[in-house]
Amino acid sequence: MSNIQTSSIKNGAINHHTPEDSVYLKSIRVSCHLCNLTGPTKIRTNAWRLHCHFLHEHGHEEKLWREIEDSLCKLIRLGVLR
Repeated sequence: MSNIQTSSIKNGAINHHTPEDSVYLKSIRVSCHLCNLTGPTKIRTNAWRLHCHFLHEHGHEEKLWREIEDSLCKLIRLGVLR
């Protein structure tokens, strides 16, 4: 991973080069329902941060969180979540 990409992930830069930056970087407040059962709720500020959390913390449950992520992105694309 290049230095530019590393710093952009840490700093929440505008462009992460995701397939849909406008969807993944939309400012929303979301939390992980898989973590809510085991500890305090931590709020993520966009779908990209939630995606990174899912990938690193719940990689073994990929099918479940992929469905959640796809549904969230669909709602953002449709304009339900603004």
